[in-house]
Amino acid sequence: MNTDYCNKSKNSTHEIITSFNSIEKIPKIILNEPDANFNNILLTYINKARNSPKEFSNLILECADYILKNPKISSSSKYVFFKDKISKIGLKRGKPEFCDAAALFGNLWKVNKLELDEDLCITIPDNIKIWTDRDYLMQAIENKRNKLASKYEEFAFHFDLGTIDPKYSVLLQLVDDNDFNYQRRYNIMNPYYNYIGITSKKIENQFCVYLLFAR
Repeated sequence: MNTDYCNKSKNSTHEIITSFNSIEKIPKIILNEPDANFNNILLTYINKARNSPKEFSNLILECADYILKNPKISSSSKYVFFKDKISKIGLKRGKPEFCDAAALFGNLWKVNKLELDEDLCITIPDNIKIWTDRDYLMQAIENKRNKLASKYEEFAFHFDLGTIDPKYSVLLQLVDDNDFNYQRRYNIMNPYYNYIGITSKKIENQFCVYLLFAR
């Protein structure tokens, strides 16, 4: 863990947990209606991270103060991010991961911005159970690969669930404190990708985003 970066955080863990204890139950996610321009705003934050990683490092560090441990969860994914009415459960390392990410982004060089290409957008099914279905996703990606073979030579895909605020969606994908092995961070910051397709959908209290990168 990068202690220099963690020591810059403003709020103590005690203060955060104390304020959070007033909430009777940790929500899986607090959802509001998505902004009509969600996909464009998401891309803006993605390009902000790519073009100004040092500036984004400060945002990651600030958010490290809003990580807390859920004592009700005994699995390895037992940390929660809670800020500005946005929550995300299932984080594995918690604050140390955010501090390490902040240190990393503080030393990255800027890379080119991504351009939105509607041809890269993958349809999100109306059936929530299929959103992360491997067979559906593999077939959808293969269809894009075949259709766009003359236009692009390499593709990468990932998804994000639950985080309806575009800023925090990008931030949590970049920290990538989960079982994705930083693949989402790699996709977003990969300088070899030039184009992206973004699709988002909200059904009841569930929210999903698909991102397909290409070069």
